[in-house]
Formats: sequence, structure tokens, C-alpha cells
Amino acid sequence: MQCKINRFANDTELLARTSKHTIDKVSSLLLLVLLSGESVVTLRILIVDDEPAIHEVMDAYLKKFLDDFELITAENGQEAVSKAENCIKQGHPPDFVLMDMKMPEMGGLECTRVLTKLGINNIHLLTAFFDKDSMKQAVEVGARGVLKKSEGFASVARKVADLVRGTREPTSTSHHP
Repeated sequence: MQCKINRFANDTELLARTSKHTIDKVSSLLLLVLLSGESVVTLRILIVDDEPAIHEVMDAYLKKFLDDFELITAENGQEAVSKAENCIKQGHPPDFVLMDMKMPEMGGLECTRVLTKLGINNIHLLTAFFDKDSMKQAVEVGARGVLKKSEGFASVARKVADLVRGTREPTSTSHHP
């Protein structure tokens, strides 16, 4: 009986040392990530719309449906391409893009075409103006879907959250042929 007690005590002591060692390793790794300034956020959502109020409203609603995301905003297609390229350079491209169709400088369809060529594939158009011809053009440039502003931003945010949960894998950074 004493032998079993000693073995149990030795096993418990070994487990305690191993657990402390594991905790110390994990703590050290987490500290390194935090000190390096790298993001530990798993999702990057890029919203491209020339109305800054939409960025703020979508951020507020997305926070109700998603816990762990970084919102990146752009007011036109050129700014979106620049920010997407920076994300790609950091090794974490946007996981989801919500793209307005009508914007100055570079519209949503052209921006979607460029982002798709960069390897960003999970792009959904956000628009108040939409018809069958627009849908055909959206598909041709690589959009995955369309969300209507007329549905209300709470509904749009819920749909974005549902779509993101179904596409947790980051967007590929490889170029399309």
C-alpha cells in the first residue's frame, strides 16, 4: 500500500512539474506574440463604403454577433486595394469583404475584380441598387453574394456573421490564373 502511495505522490509531483512547465511555455509564447505586435485576432473583415457612418453602424452590429474580429474600413476601391495589400504583406488577408457597389475613384465591381486577382475570394456586395444585370456583373468579377442595404444593417451584420462562421479558413493569398 505504501508503494502505491509513493508512486501516486511521484506521479502527482511529475504532473505538477509538467503542467507548470507547459503553462510557462504557453505564457512565454503568448508574451512573445503580444510583444511582437502581431495580431492574435482570427478574423479580418474589410468594409468598403464611401459613407463612414456605415462603417460605424456595421462595427456596432457585428460586435453583437461576433466576438473575435478586426474591422478594416475603406471609403473607396483604391483605399480597399491598398489596405488589402497591406494585410496580405502581414500574412493575414481579409477573411471577408463587404463591398459597396457605387463609390468614387474605384467602384465596387472594379475593386472586387482587383481583390479577386490578389487572391481574396470571400467578397459580398452591399448595395441599395441591384438588378439582374448587376448580379451577372458581380459574379463575373468574383463576388460570392449580394447583401441589400434595404434589409437593414442588423440583418446584414447577422448574415455576415453567419457567412463568416461558415468560412473560418482565411482567404488564399495565391493569385488566380
